[in-house]
Amino acid sequence: MIDLHTWAVQNPTVSLIITILSYYLCLNLYKRFNHTALLQPVMISIVLIISLISFLEIPYAQYFDHNKIIHFLLGPATVALAIPLYKNKQRIRQLAIPLFSAVIIGGSMAIFFAVSIAWCLNATNDVLLSLAPKSVTTPIALSIAESINAIPSLTAAFVLITGVVGAVVAEPLFRLINEQDDGIKGMAIGISAHGVGTAKALEISPQCGAFSALSMGLTGAYTALVLPYAMEFLRAMALVP
Repeated sequence: MIDLHTWAVQNPTVSLIITILSYYLCLNLYKRFNHTALLQPVMISIVLIISLISFLEIPYAQYFDHNKIIHFLLGPATVALAIPLYKNKQRIRQLAIPLFSAVIIGGSMAIFFAVSIAWCLNATNDVLLSLAPKSVTTPIALSIAESINAIPSLTAAFVLITGVVGAVVAEPLFRLINEQDDGIKGMAIGISAHGVGTAKALEISPQCGAFSALSMGLTGAYTALVLPYAMEFLRAMALVP
């Protein structure tokens, strides 16, 4: 076991193989059971990856470092979301005012309710600050966390949990409220569940994915512009440290 641990830690391809293979297996499981929400591949692959790197005693910092290529590819993957946006540009123009209104209201409420609920549960100030940007995509959320003196690693965890939960509950919730418009579905997913949710939106339809990608980007930009100033105002009022 010592030899296995040493080999796994020293070989950078092991961590990369664990990530790719885990997601591939979980994705196939998800498809095999007809896209069952509880088998959402990101959620299940997280559990599998944690189990494997714990068993092999691979330090998380080293695992993260060995997967830098995947983090790099997040950039091109995000840019590629412009393709469904372009294909649905006419519909997006028609809903421009509702879309921008939804981003402002939804983005503000995501912060307000998350922080308010945590505050009612006696969360510490570090947790409250780290929770505030949890509904925007990870790179933006981490940048915001640093600017408001939150804990970036904790923010990253909240972002991931938010995305996975949003992807899991999206379709059952839409069925419950009998929502049929893919544009509206995409807006809701993008505002609340960022990148992971957008992947789910693309499963629903290209139009849903386009609106999710656009609202995700707009929500990230809105939150990055507004939240740091809002925190400075609260600090000036001595409402937060």
